[in-house]
Order: sequence, then C-alpha cells, then structure tokens
Amino acid sequence: MASDIIIRRATTTDIDTIHAMAHTIWPPTFGDILSAEQINYMLNLIYSKPSLQSQAQQGHIFLLAEAHGNPVAYADYSLLKNTIYKLNKIYILPS
Repeated sequence: MASDIIIRRATTTDIDTIHAMAHTIWPPTFGDILSAEQINYMLNLIYSKPSLQSQAQQGHIFLLAEAHGNPVAYADYSLLKNTIYKLNKIYILPS
C-alpha cells in the first residue's frame, strides 16, 4: 500500500498554513522551557506572515508534509554554499 503521507514544496499560498501550524506546535513543544511571552515573541519574529514571506524571498525552501490531504508537518532548508544545505526548521503537529 502506498504511503498516505506526501511531502511537497510549499508555495506562498501555504504561508497561512505554516503560520497556523507554528502557533499550534510551539506552545506544547517549548512551553516547559520558555515563557509564554518568549514563545509569542519568537512566533512573531519567525512565523509572522511577513517574516515567512521574507524567508522565502531570501532562499528558504519550505516543505509541507500532508497526511490524507491535511498538513501535519513542515520543514525549512536553505543553501549555505555550493551543494551544502542547512535544515533550519522541522516540526510535526503534536496530534
């Protein structure tokens, strides 16, 4: 049976999805080590819609994993030099 998870390159139309996923993922992921204020600051800094758009314009490649058509994870990587890439983010919904 084929896998029910599809990983695809995100587009600018997926910014809202990545923004919403980050706001769902970060509080339970970092809530034990960061204050709510710090989490909100980081979400605004990294995951505001203008920030996500800017990251994409700077060469970040966002990927979305979807299970049965629903987004369940995202990742972001970028080229450092030549053929060396950096994985900047990888998060999975807690559910």
